[in-house]
Amino acid sequence: MEHGYRIVSSNIYMIFQKDTRTFDYRLDAGPLEFLNFVKYAKYCIGRSFHLCVFSLLFRKEFQMADGLIDARNRELAESLWGDVERLSKAGDNDMIVSATDYTAEVETRFRDLRESSLLFLNKALNS
Repeated sequence: MEHGYRIVSSNIYMIFQKDTRTFDYRLDAGPLEFLNFVKYAKYCIGRSFHLCVFSLLFRKEFQMADGLIDARNRELAESLWGDVERLSKAGDNDMIVSATDYTAEVETRFRDLRESSLLFLNKALNS
């Protein structure tokens, strides 16, 4: 806790074992708790597509371990940033999104994607 932040570990499916010496808190989370963990986090680190999506929606700084290998994460990032290789700041397959990556251009793409998604849903529901 060098910066005074507590580490919250959420593992819905209990796939990985936690080192209790490293993590101060071990919390299992349902959907509401998961969304609140992301919403109120200062920084998110993980591997799941859902963490990627909600980190983006809440405009969080985050790191996705091997995020550029996962096709869904990569496609989502490409739709916002185009060249996603720039998100690999360490030169590996991790996808790292900083506060400065949320530019006006990215916000415009967010808006366009949201509008396109709403049109798709409306069309599907009214057909």
